[in-house]
Amino acid sequence: SDFGGLLDETGSDLTRSFTVAMTSRKAQMQLQLHQLQGQLKILGDLQVQHDAKLAAIESKVSNLNDKLSSMTEANRSSCIIWSSLFSRVRVYKKNGETKKL
Repeated sequence: SDFGGLLDETGSDLTRSFTVAMTSRKAQMQLQLHQLQGQLKILGDLQVQHDAKLAAIESKVSNLNDKLSSMTEANRSSCIIWSSLFSRVRVYKKNGETKKL
């Protein structure tokens, strides 16, 4: 009976040790989970900031494209005007006329 009592005592000691170890492990895992959730939130915030910066950059690129297009159009119009003037100058020189342009 002493042997049986010893087994019961050892069994309950082991159970207690196991319970303490599992409780400690659970606490560690909960802490890690909390840390990971914090990191995930930080990453989410960074993603939001990144998306906002990307949208701002895309907007600037779009505005620059619009400006470039209008400048190109203005340049094209200017070239047409100059080309027209130069062709008149050539005509003026070719024909030997004395008219002012």
